[in-house]
Amino acid sequence: MDDLGFSTTTLKYGWIDPVKHLDIPICVFDTNIFDLIKAHFIKMDILLTPEEKLDEFNTAVQMINSLYTFTMNKDRAEAGDMLPFIIYGIIKARPMRIRWSCRFIKFFMDESEKFGNNGYNLTQIESSIDFIRKIDENTVHLSSSEFYDLCAKYSSSD
Repeated sequence: MDDLGFSTTTLKYGWIDPVKHLDIPICVFDTNIFDLIKAHFIKMDILLTPEEKLDEFNTAVQMINSLYTFTMNKDRAEAGDMLPFIIYGIIKARPMRIRWSCRFIKFFMDESEKFGNNGYNLTQIESSIDFIRKIDENTVHLSSSEFYDLCAKYSSSD
């Protein structure tokens, strides 16, 4: 699947509710912060250098981590805690070149960075992209007919 296909896929998932379908705790979900996270994923598309793109990814992931740890009163968020937030942010942002940007960043990333915080955050983004590509009725807790009806409805609307 290319970036255009992925962007189309995110369009058909516009109906996904972060609490009902991705199990994001209601006490953690904040529309205003998600608008900021979404803006970072959108901005990543217009930036030119891999460093700038990675900074946008890192900022979005750090915002999610801060939101989660603050509202859940934890020292840190685990990868599994953060993935639903990243998934939702990507779905709502619908970045046009996110898969290409990940490859671009990785190509120019120093080998030592791949094992540090930058590599970890990039892996979180890539895992979220992979999850989005594989969403089905079971992953969002719906019947097949509900799932396909919602996808069809959102695929045909702009």
